[in-house]
Amino acid sequence: MNDASIAALYRDRSEAAIRETEKNYGEVCLRLANNILHNECDAQECVNDAYLALWESLADREPPRYFKAYLLRIVRYIAYDMLKKRTAQKRGEARPMPLEELAEILPDPRTPEQELDAAALTEALEVFLLGLPQRHRYIFLRRYFYCDGVSEIAAALGAPESTVSVTLNRVKKKLKAYLEKEGFSV
Repeated sequence: MNDASIAALYRDRSEAAIRETEKNYGEVCLRLANNILHNECDAQECVNDAYLALWESLADREPPRYFKAYLLRIVRYIAYDMLKKRTAQKRGEARPMPLEELAEILPDPRTPEQELDAAALTEALEVFLLGLPQRHRYIFLRRYFYCDGVSEIAAALGAPESTVSVTLNRVKKKLKAYLEKEGFSV
């Protein structure tokens, strides 16, 4: 079933929508949540919460242009929120997450000016990623969108971990230079 058909099921409030979402995207959602939480039970709870959030958000609005990306964004948000609550309860030191590695490069989204420029930043990131060689884009997205570890990416590519690490560092430098050239303060 394609994304438009699934979105139509959500608008029609059909329970089949969740079954079809699970069938099409359950595995990738669970992997993403587990990459962030490192706990299978929490990851499954996170994915279920994401399905509920999707159910509620698509009831009275047009379906998103990129259904899978929209769903995965919900999963990431819920997983990071769950992780934040879990680490706050333990009062332990949280392990740095992949997006924290980009904190030095990406502009701080908390200022009002930068919040207004969020769409421009998103567009700039899309243009940058589309300009990368396919292998570099794959590595970057696996690390910073799917939160996969360097070793997992290396294994999927059949490449040494050092190659993946060097590629990530080079892409981050290129991203920083690109964003500065586009007028973003980094």
